[in-house]
Amino acid sequence: MVKEAFTFIELIFVIVILGILMAVAIPRLAVTRNDAETVKIVTQLKNAMKEMITYYTTRGVEINFSKIPEGQGSQIALNELINHGWLEIKDDHHAEFFSNKENKTVCIDYYTNGAQIEVKTTNDDSTLCQDIKRYVKDRNYSVLNGVVNF
Repeated sequence: MVKEAFTFIELIFVIVILGILMAVAIPRLAVTRNDAETVKIVTQLKNAMKEMITYYTTRGVEINFSKIPEGQGSQIALNELINHGWLEIKDDHHAEFFSNKENKTVCIDYYTNGAQIEVKTTNDDSTLCQDIKRYVKDRNYSVLNGVVNF
């Protein structure tokens, strides 16, 4: 007699092995997705700051969060962060980045001073804020010898 089907035990072993593989793979995929979101946010923040510094420095006026000209790369990047609830412009020279959009937990404060943007991280210890702090440090971003210093 020729056996052409799998036994119940063989099927159980296959299901257990697939379960173990999924238990290992799914958490790694979630971490990768969070890392991608963090890098995207950091890139948008840095690009917006770089664009603002370049725009205002080349025109000889001070940086102003509230008066970003239409169509500039900085406006597009900032608007995307604002529309998604990550960034809020407090006044002409102060913006806040939130690590938690729902309860408005401030992770980073941005202050402008002439052609500089000062970045100050807060004591927020959420996972997203800690990840962003790996990329964004407390410092002044400005133009040095005609090159935006990041």
